[in-house]
Amino acid sequence: MQVTLADVAKRAGFSKSAVSQVLAGQSGGNVRISEATRKRILNAASELGYVIDASARQLRCGVSTLLGVLIHDLKGSYASQFLYYISLQMAQMGKEVILGVHTGDAQLARYHVSRFRSYRTCGVVAISSTSEAKDWMAECVAEARTGCGPVIAVSFGGDVGPRPGLHIDYDWECEQFCRMAVADGRSHVIMARRGESTGYAERFRRAARAAGLRHEVLDALPSDPWTLAGQVAPRLVEARRTGPVAVMTSVDTDAVIIAQQLLKRGLTVPQDVAILGYGNFPLSQVSSPTVSTVDISGAIPSMVEKTVDLLNQQELSGAMEEGVYAFRPGVVVRESFA
Repeated sequence: MQVTLADVAKRAGFSKSAVSQVLAGQSGGNVRISEATRKRILNAASELGYVIDASARQLRCGVSTLLGVLIHDLKGSYASQFLYYISLQMAQMGKEVILGVHTGDAQLARYHVSRFRSYRTCGVVAISSTSEAKDWMAECVAEARTGCGPVIAVSFGGDVGPRPGLHIDYDWECEQFCRMAVADGRSHVIMARRGESTGYAERFRRAARAAGLRHEVLDALPSDPWTLAGQVAPRLVEARRTGPVAVMTSVDTDAVIIAQQLLKRGLTVPQDVAILGYGNFPLSQVSSPTVSTVDISGAIPSMVEKTVDLLNQQELSGAMEEGVYAFRPGVVVRESFA
């Protein structure tokens, strides 16, 4: 037998309007609700096994409780971490997340956008991990603005196009790396990345030139850490002949494997080659040597907080700031770049 709102009201000893207000997660409303009353109603609902009819609730309120999240995939740790924190935040606000994974397929992305429309989402968060946005993705995001609520673009791979948008300030990261290299007495810096890195490479070169450092970019295809390390390590051995070198990688895993390859070739870390990882994942804390790293993981909660702030702006005033927000993660210094 299905438990109704009236059943919960009877068990708790309060009016249906008060019960409805509490179960809808509303902080304000027609009835003043004390914390003791709120707990009593929630306990009654739990004891009876009451389940909210989300679609009916949305029709009654006229306000969507659903947030669409459009994401390339969940293999990248940054995107999955962002999804984790935004899901927690939405739950605390009495809202839910609808996930759309497109893996770079334009047709699949548009399918998810149509789903968001059918659910009448309150907004869409489009998460990207690539440095160069595809034209079709920009079109898809534009489509999502109609019928899905406002779109917030979040990028872990470079600048964002749509506004409002949030991204990691890669220029800042490159400048920090070059400052560390100069302070450590190194005149030669190298960026080692998996895959193509056109956007990243230009930022890196600009920062290195500004710091007066010799510099080069090493890419590896196919994109796996062992291939990258196999290509980068011999070049680092050669570069070391003219003095200590510093290398910046695109993820902590690469930094760990490059360090292992260098040790096998008789070089020391960080005396011969200083290494900076990217992400601050648990592996960086337990590897030997431990890896200095750009703390992207530490910046994600702040990015989620700003996303929620923008969504609240839209809900309260019907408008959202159209700015682009750059986040500057700190650097955690460990043994690989002492």
